[in-house]
Amino acid sequence: MSGRRGSNLKKDYEACRKKIEFSGLSPSQKNKLLDKLYKLYEPILRYDSQYYSWAVSGPARYPGAKMEAIVNRRMEASQKFYDWWHSIESQLEESTKSKKVLEKESEQNKIQAIKEIKDGFNLWYNRLLNDVEEYQKKGRDIKYSVNAAMAQSYVTKALKADTALYKELFEKLNKVCNFSKNSNFYKGYKLVNEGKLSSDSIQKQEAVDNKLLYKCSDYEVSNLKIQAGKRIAIKFTFYPKPQLVYALKRRGFIWYSFGDCFICKPERFDLEWAKGIKTQYEKYL
Repeated sequence: MSGRRGSNLKKDYEACRKKIEFSGLSPSQKNKLLDKLYKLYEPILRYDSQYYSWAVSGPARYPGAKMEAIVNRRMEASQKFYDWWHSIESQLEESTKSKKVLEKESEQNKIQAIKEIKDGFNLWYNRLLNDVEEYQKKGRDIKYSVNAAMAQSYVTKALKADTALYKELFEKLNKVCNFSKNSNFYKGYKLVNEGKLSSDSIQKQEAVDNKLLYKCSDYEVSNLKIQAGKRIAIKFTFYPKPQLVYALKRRGFIWYSFGDCFICKPERFDLEWAKGIKTQYEKYL
């Protein structure tokens, strides 16, 4: 015997423990996960210590059925642990990112968004230019064409991403389409020129719309503005168990994948009930 039995399991356990301890989660969240880690990993270690290979159990005449049952229980415990670990690992990794890394990612995302807006705008703008002569011959207004509408949609996207880019694209498109000064599209440009509207002010308004209503170690409740209108969102640190999901659905909540949260209409929301999830449904969090 090498005397190293269980050493790999111990290394795996320690690796998981350190990942939790060095994550960016709060102390209470870490303690909760460490308790869960021990609870799920202890059976694996226990069943592993009870198992003897055929080289030992055969000559010693240990019951084969007993060894097989131990193997099955160990596999079941391992599967339960790995399912749980897989469900939280990506969130642990996300929480360990430093503020500097997140800021860098945010800047990279902005650069990528601006590139996509420019590419999309140029695609439809160039198609629009190709149609100008044909529209003039037919006496039709080019600004009502599909290509103009698509180019216009990218101008609107630019307003949220970067004010300078928005002005550049609007002015470029307006030279071809000559939008009415009474149109909402032109009025938006006027507000930007007057300094009453900018990408920063839009992002700040979104932050207000997403105002936090309640927060604890396991979840947070906030206002959320989506295309369909205002909603109340509950975002859990870790996806809840089926019993809590069922309770949420009974209260009008649905899963909103774009925000990784549950949402419902404001008229169906009860803040006191949401606050009580922490105590009423604690074992399902």
